[in-house]
Amino acid sequence: MKTMKSIRVVVCVCTQCIMNGAMDIIESVESLKKLKYEMRHGVKIEVETQVCHTEHDHSQVCPVVFVDGQQIEKATNEEVMTRILSIVRK
Repeated sequence: MKTMKSIRVVVCVCTQCIMNGAMDIIESVESLKKLKYEMRHGVKIEVETQVCHTEHDHSQVCPVVFVDGQQIEKATNEEVMTRILSIVRK
């Protein structure tokens, strides 16, 4: 049986990130799961939320998303989805 690859997506849900599109990004990534994308490509996509606790104000780089540990600042739906697809194709 083939082992399923796992991709971890962590989206910051602090006030600034939510105001700059974090919820839209979460919905986009979740839509991949609803489309059974994971099963067709042997990939499990895990979506988590957290509030970034950093020493510095990150309001200038919101929303912040991590895809498999790689930080994306000023993340867009397109950029996050592209990053996920590039991992799937490896």
